[in-house]
Amino acid sequence: MNQKLVKAFMAGLLACGMVGCASQPAQQEEVQEEGTAHAGMANPNVYDVSEDEMTQKTGISLPMPKEASDVKYNIIGETEEHPIAEVEFTLNGKKMYLRAQSTQLLPANPSASQEELEKYNISGLNYEWDTTQQEKVKYCEGFIFVNTKEGAGYIMWEDVVPGILYNLGMEKGADAQTLIETANQVFVSAQGDN
Repeated sequence: MNQKLVKAFMAGLLACGMVGCASQPAQQEEVQEEGTAHAGMANPNVYDVSEDEMTQKTGISLPMPKEASDVKYNIIGETEEHPIAEVEFTLNGKKMYLRAQSTQLLPANPSASQEELEKYNISGLNYEWDTTQQEKVKYCEGFIFVNTKEGAGYIMWEDVVPGILYNLGMEKGADAQTLIETANQVFVSAQGDN
């Protein structure tokens, strides 16, 4: 009988403890960054900053052609060793974005496999690519990836001397010709060799 009473008492304590835990509101910290606010964990991304702030925090300048509209500058992974500079923009009626990261990443071998190159995808696009090809972006080796069904795609290239990796991406309306033409239009070499 004593054992039954102890078990009932323990079960009651356990039930009270669970109710007590459930009744306390979860506390979420409100984190605000310049240009954005996120609830919960601190977000390492900062959106809609000035061009100067993006350049200062990433060490990368991404000047846009004067024909570009809806230009917004962002910082991805601000707390990382090598944050990514990003510019969202519209050019020739198409929405796209250019990302750049300061680090020497791409393999020196231009015949690297698609799987090897995908390790250097900073575009944020993750699709099955049905069109892949190699093209020059000015003097740099470029690699194009397009999913024709979804209309998403990106082109990556590296400016080797300063060690900057670029990805120009589109979520809709991507094709190899648009990507290579736009990459050649927006790419401004960090050392001024255009």
